[in-house]
Amino acid sequence: MLKKTTTQRLPETPKKSAAAAVLWKSLFLAAVILFFISNQAVADLGYPHAATVHGKYHVLKQVIYCPRDRHKYGNFRDYGYWRGGHWCGRHGKHGYWVWVYPNWYVWGHRR
Repeated sequence: MLKKTTTQRLPETPKKSAAAAVLWKSLFLAAVILFFISNQAVADLGYPHAATVHGKYHVLKQVIYCPRDRHKYGNFRDYGYWRGGHWCGRHGKHGYWVWVYPNWYVWGHRR
C-alpha cells in the first residue's frame, strides 16, 4: 500500500501574527485619518490642493479670477516666481504663481 505524503506547514507564532495584524491595521487607520484631515484642511481654506502644487508652496497672498487664461495655460500650470504687475485687470502681487482653472494663486513662500 502506498503511503500518502502530506505537506507540513511551519506553525505560525500567534503572538507575532496577531501583533503584526494590529500594527498594520493601526498604520492603515492613521494614514486614512491623516488623508482626510489634510484634505479637509485644504477644503476649508477655499482653494484646491493642486494650487499648492501638492505642498510645494504655502502662505497664500492673492487669488485672481481670470477664466480667459485657460486657452493659454490649460487647466493647470506651475508658473513659478513672478515679480508681479498688471494681470487680468488687477495688480498681481510678487510671488509664486500657480494656475488652476479659473484662478491664479499667488503664494508667498516655496518649501
